[in-house]
Amino acid sequence: ITNINDSVILPAITNATAYTGHNYTVYINATDDDILVPEKSFYNESLTFSSNNSALSVGTKTIISGTNITQVNFTFAADNLGLGNNSINISVNDSNRFSKASRVFTIQVLSNSAPVWGSTQTNYSLTEDTNFYLNLSANATDSNSDILTFSFINDTSFSSFSINSTTGIINFTPR
Repeated sequence: ITNINDSVILPAITNATAYTGHNYTVYINATDDDILVPEKSFYNESLTFSSNNSALSVGTKTIISGTNITQVNFTFAADNLGLGNNSINISVNDSNRFSKASRVFTIQVLSNSAPVWGSTQTNYSLTEDTNFYLNLSANATDSNSDILTFSFINDTSFSSFSINSTTGIINFTPR
């Protein structure tokens, strides 16, 4: 029995958006019916993945049991790609290099700037048994229009102190 080489198939890869300061993983599947040959001593097919961009590192490769699908993950740090649109060519070859498939997709890298605190006043004097109200969101902006989340660590004797994590409103009475 002679095996006839089957073609590697690499489906379209969805474009992605990444932000500076973050690491990402892209999962890519490819198929080759030769992977289904049950007698590996007769024919032992495997797929090899590569990228045209050294900022993407080939990670774990897994054959999905009972299928002709090989999945690989590529990891990257957005900072290593650079701002803007990055055209990425992913290629996959079978073990004897008789069959090859490639797909191009785009990773758009956007800047992710830290929120900016707009108020110069950072210390407040409070009066016992007098309500205190402060809207922190009125003093903070984010140039990327990201949703801001507010939090604090309560290391004081004001057990009733709280902050609304969504609105940034502090509304409490020191006792």
